[in-house]
Amino acid sequence: MKAAALAAYQKVDRAGLMEGASPLGLVRYLFEDLGSLLYRVEDAAKRGAREEKGEAIARALSILHVLQSTLDFDNGGEIALNLQQLYEWLRGVLVRSIRAVDPDTMAQARRVVGNLTEAWQQIGK
Repeated sequence: MKAAALAAYQKVDRAGLMEGASPLGLVRYLFEDLGSLLYRVEDAAKRGAREEKGEAIARALSILHVLQSTLDFDNGGEIALNLQQLYEWLRGVLVRSIRAVDPDTMAQARRVVGNLTEAWQQIGK
């Protein structure tokens, strides 16, 4: 992972959780955390917890930055391009959530991230 992107994420991440993890483990962790954060955004919005919602959105955007920075367009081909488009869509969902959370769109985003998390969990088994 690019050092600057990882450092940016670690600033908003719980200290030490990612230290020593394999690259595969890091990606798994990022997707798991992203999924949890999407739930937190919606839950905080329902409760009117604006600061908590903002923090969850900021962390999720930071994760997307890290994931995007790891894409290898030279070797990844169409998969890298598809992931880039997906990450941009997720970024848009999060940015729009700053104003208002659309439950249907957020549910769709959680399903997509859940599928990606599951796929990464299957890799290396």
